[in-house]
Amino acid sequence: MIELRIVDFEVAEHPPIIMVGLAEAVEDGGRDFVFQCDLRNNDYQEGSNWREGESYCVTNSDGAVVYGGIRSVCLDRRVLYVTFTEEVVTEMPISGGEVAFHLPCEAMEGRLLGCMRDILRCGRPEYEPTISGF
Repeated sequence: MIELRIVDFEVAEHPPIIMVGLAEAVEDGGRDFVFQCDLRNNDYQEGSNWREGESYCVTNSDGAVVYGGIRSVCLDRRVLYVTFTEEVVTEMPISGGEVAFHLPCEAMEGRLLGCMRDILRCGRPEYEPTISGF
């Protein structure tokens, strides 16, 4: 598992786009992840042929992009545990497939976690992870 102490975060809500960025450094040097979705693509119809790109995605500053990509997300005492799929582990080398994001303050939790929940529920149902603790 990778442990990241989050010192910089950004929530960008520009309807219909939502992005949550988490980084362990304000400037270059350190790992970062951006979770994003387009809420216009949130009305899945059974049997439809949705393109993969119509689901949430995980990106980073190195340019890696994976649609879906998260198995589970759990909040426990201001630590957000995210378990990634094998595709993310390969594209964004993550040892052990899990990252523990240590959130810096309680004040940021509400907005950040609300947006994360909206993002992770957006798109193809098979990409929706298990969410617990928030």
